[in-house]
Amino acid sequence: MIRIHLTPKEKEELLRLRNQTGEPCSERALIVLLSHEGNTPQDIGLKVKRNPHTIRLWLKRFLENGIQGLNRLYSPGRPGKHKNQLKTYFPEWFEVGPDSYGYSTNSWTINLLCDNYQKITNEQVSEDTVERALKEAGYSYRRVKKCVPLHAPTREEKKQRVIELIEEIKSFIANDESVILSLDEAHFSTEPYLIRGWYKKNSMSHAVPQEEGELHNIWCVEYRGAKVYLEKCQTRKQQDAD
Repeated sequence: MIRIHLTPKEKEELLRLRNQTGEPCSERALIVLLSHEGNTPQDIGLKVKRNPHTIRLWLKRFLENGIQGLNRLYSPGRPGKHKNQLKTYFPEWFEVGPDSYGYSTNSWTINLLCDNYQKITNEQVSEDTVERALKEAGYSYRRVKKCVPLHAPTREEKKQRVIELIEEIKSFIANDESVILSLDEAHFSTEPYLIRGWYKKNSMSHAVPQEEGELHNIWCVEYRGAKVYLEKCQTRKQQDAD
């Protein structure tokens, strides 16, 4: 009969593995701990609902290699040709979005990544391979959100441009050369944005905050065939105060 005798350090490490949520070795750590308590492979099999042969297998691996022996051994299989190639494409694809490759959307999905890979390489790739490549490359999916482009003008640059436009508008308004139309549209925004779904894990996205209760007043000034739009944004508190 196989019987495990643990050192205090080994027992502490096995208890740590056992208490970790989602740890693949959790059940195997429990098998070794139960053997240390004096349970036979048949008794352990009944408790964890495993065949005694499986219990003996993991106990033998622990005796031969310690805690490292509880890791499942996989055959290396064929080299991941498509997977490795995909990982070289991801940074470029996620930087510009699928619309730059002819798709009518701004958010990458698994099936779009498969299709785009086939368009570029003329080789098919499965969705499982794409998901494994994303995981190994350190990407995780987040809900799409508005993100300021890397080369977007700064707040000060935009303010300066608005000031220049206002001065230009004043000049031809004074000469009665314009017709001013007013439009109130709550969902209109002059903020530039890109929509992306895949990000490097633990990275911070450049999201544009949307304050609750914002109101956007849009002015359209048309002058000799050219249209200029100006926007005034205010919160509901500011509107109530006015």
